[in-house]
Amino acid sequence: MPKYSPELNDIEHDFSALKSARMYSPINTSID
Repeated sequence: MPKYSPELNDIEHDFSALKSARMYSPINTSID
């Protein structure tokens, strides 16, 4: 097994999904 293999590490998939969801979410600029 290689030292670092994100394909085999489940948490990498979770963080990737969180990062992409955050990147593509609309920016909330209201001050309410």
